[in-house]
Amino acid sequence: MDKLRKYGFGSVLIFEGADNLEISGAWLFRGQDVPQEMTSCDDYELYSWKKVDLYSAEDKKRVEELWAWVGDFGGKKFIDQGKVFK
Repeated sequence: MDKLRKYGFGSVLIFEGADNLEISGAWLFRGQDVPQEMTSCDDYELYSWKKVDLYSAEDKKRVEELWAWVGDFGGKKFIDQGKVFK
């Protein structure tokens, strides 16, 4: 994923789920599509990907919370662990 550094920035957080842990994050990529450097990663298909609606207050709030590591996270319990990829 080192080649991805020139195409993107991401913040990925770990949440406590009912039976296990859940990973959620927000990525910013150069261009309109997910770059090949990300789609070729082994676990790319294990995640659900959604393009952010720039006019949606809900999407904006979610991205702000994930990048700042502060918020209610839609009711998810943040366990104060994650990774910033830059």
